[in-house]
Amino acid sequence: MKNMFSIKKTFGLIWVFVLSLLISIPIFAQEETKPDLTRKEKKEQKRAAKIKEQLASFDRMIQMVRDTSFVFEGDLIVTSMGKTERLNQQTNFFSLEGNHANFQLAFNGLSSLNGRNRTAQLIEYHVSAKDHTKAIIVSGTLEPNAFAGNVQFSITIQSNGRSILTLIPAYGKSFKIEGKTIAAEESNIYRTSPDFKP
Repeated sequence: MKNMFSIKKTFGLIWVFVLSLLISIPIFAQEETKPDLTRKEKKEQKRAAKIKEQLASFDRMIQMVRDTSFVFEGDLIVTSMGKTERLNQQTNFFSLEGNHANFQLAFNGLSSLNGRNRTAQLIEYHVSAKDHTKAIIVSGTLEPNAFAGNVQFSITIQSNGRSILTLIPAYGKSFKIEGKTIAAEESNIYRTSPDFKP
């Protein structure tokens, strides 16, 4: 009888142990999935922060180009043959301040390209911007102060400021320059060049 009671007690203990194991497995599994959820949440937070940063940058860019107060600093030219050449930002730039434009393109003395240095009046101006995931496109027409015929231009600006400037002079070939577009007050060129002021 004692043996019977002992066996029942043992079976009872085993049954309790098995039940506790069965109950703890889902709890353990839930605990195991928590780090995955945390990683997912972190990823979502990073994504949300990136979108917020892009929106803020987009808003700054839009305000800057609508105010016509910016400087494009060129660092790379794409030639008509499709080759690229590095440029010095200090001597290759385009600025707008109100309706006053200034552009200097030295092309680092590349023999196949003639440099240009002009001040001009802005006579036509358009800004096209859909949302922060798309580029801002600025285009217009300049009337140089020295007689040289009107110059058409367009700048494609990404939210991080990377840009492509296309200039189409009345006489001569059009060309594209890559660089960055920044606020006038952030540009060393703007601060040190008296010609930029109207």
